[in-house]
Amino acid sequence: MSQGTLTADAELEELQHASFNYFLHETNPVNGLGIDKTEADWPASIAATGLALAAYPVGVERGFMPRDAAVERSLATLRFFWNSPQGPEPDATGYQGFYYHFLDMQTGRRAWQVAASLPFAPEIVLPVLDYCIHDVKLIESNRYGFKASFNPTYPAASGNPHGWVSPWHFGLNEGPTVLMIENYHTGLLWQLMRRCPYIVGGLRRADFTGGWL
Repeated sequence: MSQGTLTADAELEELQHASFNYFLHETNPVNGLGIDKTEADWPASIAATGLALAAYPVGVERGFMPRDAAVERSLATLRFFWNSPQGPEPDATGYQGFYYHFLDMQTGRRAWQVAASLPFAPEIVLPVLDYCIHDVKLIESNRYGFKASFNPTYPAASGNPHGWVSPWHFGLNEGPTVLMIENYHTGLLWQLMRRCPYIVGGLRRADFTGGWL
């Protein structure tokens, strides 16, 4: 990465903060559900909601939100899922511990008859960020940093001569931006994961060995 272009301390934090603001402004504070993308009347997704939970500790450490606000948001989310309807009904929130991917932002009920959702190297990423920020200018005038996707082989009517740019911000993209930038800076999320006995125990029961385990 060339010096004088992308600066890890300034521009990375600016991008991280903008991406974090997605979860600050696009989450229902009553139930903790995060909208899947920035389109009117769009449902929440458990992907965006889960990434919000992971992003809140980063927001606190970085001063993006107060600790008590992060605790309140997290508890609202956990209480919603703890009390959410599970069963074979077509509008239940989930079934046998698996949650439907898209949920109504207000009620938390299944949206669109969707299926249940299952979970699924900085040296390379930094030059790509440098290119996307300075050459292609993909974050200029964007409220939450990068839009959902960019295709340089398809220069459509998106207003960018370098290629097609999605018109939307997706929580599924904003979350990893917050988390991976923080891991690059401090390793916070990796440290928290390694200290969690439930994660460690689960990985060992699944026969994962070596490394930090």
